[in-house]
Amino acid sequence: MRCARRWCFIRRTPLEEGTRWLAQAQEDLKWAKDLADRGGYHIACFLSQQVGEKALKAFIYSQGQEIVLGYSVERLSSDASKWKADFAEKAKRLNGLRTRV
Repeated sequence: MRCARRWCFIRRTPLEEGTRWLAQAQEDLKWAKDLADRGGYHIACFLSQQVGEKALKAFIYSQGQEIVLGYSVERLSSDASKWKADFAEKAKRLNGLRTRV
């Protein structure tokens, strides 16, 4: 592909972008499981949070959202509830867990 500018960007469809984020979440989950099996619990926990974040972003992108910002699984769950109401309850449960820590 040739571009008149130095950089070219090809816009992915919402489904393509969601699929890309989901594939990364699945890859991270594979490594989180491997690390947990080998005793690397602190890193497995970190990666598990990343899996949740990326899976939620995958869902939100696949719904047509062009820009998805943030790292809070709770906030992303709340954002996802715009398309699927089940996420609102999950966001409330996450908020409850956070306040108990």
